[in-house]
Amino acid sequence: MDMAKGSPMGSYGILLTYLHMLTRANIGTITDLQTEEDGYGDSRFKYCFVALGASVYPIASHGACIVHLQRNVAAKFKKRILATLISKAARAFRKSTFNEYFEEIERVSPGCAEYLMAIVLKEARELPIVSTLEYIRGTLMTWFEKRRGKAAQHKMDLAPKVEEIVQRNYERSTCYEVIKINNEHYEIKTTTGLSYVVDIQNKTCTCAEFNMLKIPYSHAIAAAVRCDLKVPLLAAPQYGTFF
Repeated sequence: MDMAKGSPMGSYGILLTYLHMLTRANIGTITDLQTEEDGYGDSRFKYCFVALGASVYPIASHGACIVHLQRNVAAKFKKRILATLISKAARAFRKSTFNEYFEEIERVSPGCAEYLMAIVLKEARELPIVSTLEYIRGTLMTWFEKRRGKAAQHKMDLAPKVEEIVQRNYERSTCYEVIKINNEHYEIKTTTGLSYVVDIQNKTCTCAEFNMLKIPYSHAIAAAVRCDLKVPLLAAPQYGTFF
């Protein structure tokens, strides 16, 4: 790492080697380095993608980390619209679209925008590229290690935070009326007169929330209880400790 802490130019020069070593040292890690030509025909850095293979629960890919970020922002800044904007920004396929949503976040809450920018790179912004990546890797490894300790003591079927969500959803489900349509489909009637259809086989609901988050929503839980299905089996594998 001493080499990486030299000039930015030298750091970019060893970036490809660093990424190769990273994939060899961390099984399951995925990296992608993209370059583009400048006006002189030389290659220059465009972006770098790194997904570390280390995880807390078996085969957990942390694919839903944006949901966790939304919860943190909601708790910290108390503005509902921020969660929606963050979700849209995270799912933007074009850089211009992302910038539009992020600028809206800045208008709604400058503090939130600053928080998002600083969440990982608060000490590493001025470092050469490899030092920056190594800083991020070290930060993630620290997080993973703390969560492994918690995971080792966790005996439930789902990850702790997901268990909390499912418990809240279960409490909401107890007041629903459930009508069996067939072995796979159940109609759920709420106390407000709304009606939804849950497909137990394909793990979907016409409310769409279950489809998107892959966490058993109250409608799905009501259907699962009605057909005597274990609720954790409705969750995506990434949320489980039993896969």
